[in-house]
Amino acid sequence: MRLRRGITALQTIGVLKDLANKAANGRSSMRSMLLTNYIQWVHEAERQFRSLFADDEMVTRLHSPRHWHIRAHGHAEDLAVGPSAFYDEFEEQQRLLLEAADALSAFRVLAEREGEILVLDTNTLMHYQRFDQVKWREEFGVKAVRLLLPLVVLDEVDAKTYASSPQLARRAESVLRALDSLIEAATLGAASIRPGVTLEVLTDPDGHRRTTDKDDEILRRAEFVEQVVERRVTVVSADRGMRVRGIGRGLRVRPLPEALRVPLSLQEEVGPPAS
Repeated sequence: MRLRRGITALQTIGVLKDLANKAANGRSSMRSMLLTNYIQWVHEAERQFRSLFADDEMVTRLHSPRHWHIRAHGHAEDLAVGPSAFYDEFEEQQRLLLEAADALSAFRVLAEREGEILVLDTNTLMHYQRFDQVKWREEFGVKAVRLLLPLVVLDEVDAKTYASSPQLARRAESVLRALDSLIEAATLGAASIRPGVTLEVLTDPDGHRRTTDKDDEILRRAEFVEQVVERRVTVVSADRGMRVRGIGRGLRVRPLPEALRVPLSLQEEVGPPAS
């Protein structure tokens, strides 16, 4: 599910739950009205989905094989075996709607934590002072910082441990070793790096389909976070292409200072976080 720009997760959750309630009510219709009410409900659900989502995932779920069977053979089905096909489809759609609402609700915890949200990209992790050494609050002039690490970035760093460049592979291993002691807490909630700075892993929801362009995927995840927390976040990246595309999509994108860039030729060290 990819929400349209300007649509919030909380707004979407409300619509999904309302449609689920209407599906339950549709199942309770008089038998003579089941087909009519079902078709009307599908039309309303499709209209809502197309206004909320930028992809067709929910519409595809709505137009299930049973849906098309009902549209083609609804009256004959009712006469032959009774209204069970309508009941089953209403129940299945209600289940899918509530699952989608729950999946979005699981991310609402992001809105409950205080702090400036910084979404890290692979470039920042790989080519700048290690994330646990950067003085994030001072660099961004805020009292509290929440570093958000999209799962796609973690996967990219992991993949770079197999890079043909020994320096790049060592850099990736250094980052991953620094993450190892934080990863569980950062996935389940927030891991403390130092006072006022935490790390969180932004997981992918079940069934999430990534784009083939990794930069685009990171930007999409940042957009999603904004839709969940309902405030601006900052993507931290020195990748010029990502910065241009991010700004074009209305995201704040900012690189770390050039003084914090670390050439790959320097030997990697794994030490305690800076105080």
